[in-house]
Amino acid sequence: MKLCIIKIIKFIDKISIKLWYLYLLFLIVFVVIKFNGNVYNFIDRMKHIQSDRSLGYWNINLVPLRTILPYLSEIKSDYAFLNILGNIICFIPLGFLMPITFHSLRSFWKVTLFSFVIIFIIECLQFSLLLGYFDVDDIMLDMLSAIVGYFFFIFLLQFCQKVKLVSNTSARK
Repeated sequence: MKLCIIKIIKFIDKISIKLWYLYLLFLIVFVVIKFNGNVYNFIDRMKHIQSDRSLGYWNINLVPLRTILPYLSEIKSDYAFLNILGNIICFIPLGFLMPITFHSLRSFWKVTLFSFVIIFIIECLQFSLLLGYFDVDDIMLDMLSAIVGYFFFIFLLQFCQKVKLVSNTSARK
């Protein structure tokens, strides 16, 4: 069992860069572009945002909790639930894969900083390319998720170190 876990970790380490690029592609397609397979929805969303801008309504929210609180009060609605859950689930891998892929980014603060930079770039792209909304609430949820992913990485790392320590001491006996 312990040897199996070590082999899995070594396998993940070997393919981590591929997983990282695949994850970034996922973020671009499903988070930045929000492509759901229908080109017309994509075009309509861009036209809607452009129309709103022409009326003076910009696709930006800089007030913390402005979108999260209404979603939480309507959490039983599919849209609210999926929006919050989507933001959380999509960014857990960011905090998990980053320290696995880039060994120099294994500290909490480095993962937090680089996660913030990536999330901020995503929000800016959505805003500037009329692909979605720049929302400070999304940044907060995404950062929370990346931090959860990082702690999952730390838990897994400590678990593997304990397994390795146990397997080393049992091999000596």
